[in-house]
Amino acid sequence: MAPSRVENQWFCAEFPGPAQRIDQPPEELSTSHELVWEATPFGIFSVRLTRMATAAFVPVGAQGWVKTFGDLWASTLAKWSPERLDDTSAIIVGGATRQLAFKLDDEGPCGAFARVIAAPDGAEGRVLVASAIVDWTPEWETAAFRFLDSVRVVWSPPS
Repeated sequence: MAPSRVENQWFCAEFPGPAQRIDQPPEELSTSHELVWEATPFGIFSVRLTRMATAAFVPVGAQGWVKTFGDLWASTLAKWSPERLDDTSAIIVGGATRQLAFKLDDEGPCGAFARVIAAPDGAEGRVLVASAIVDWTPEWETAAFRFLDSVRVVWSPPS
């Protein structure tokens, strides 16, 4: 796998290979896009960025959005009986992060790893969800954590 670094005005990340951008239809108070890289036999690495108006972001707050998006992962994966292996939260300058890791009970062993970051940025709030769903092997687990560790948010904390 040849790594592919993505850097833009919102975040930087190092995918295991070239990522494809997928724009989501805009919603009333937010816009989202996602970068995805897929591998065989099974590996999906993605970064989804949601930008929303301050009026929608501020009442919930960075910690609230991290909890909402993190808990969304748990409920989305519920049908695969996830075994939570890691669930840690931290406060960062102007925002919050949460690191999650699940082992899924599916037709074959696989794991889901996620990092959620939320922070205000000037006139908007941003929620970034980086995730990797991979074969549950040491090599893929290492690739998943290497990917999540590479994700950095680029923002200007509010003045």
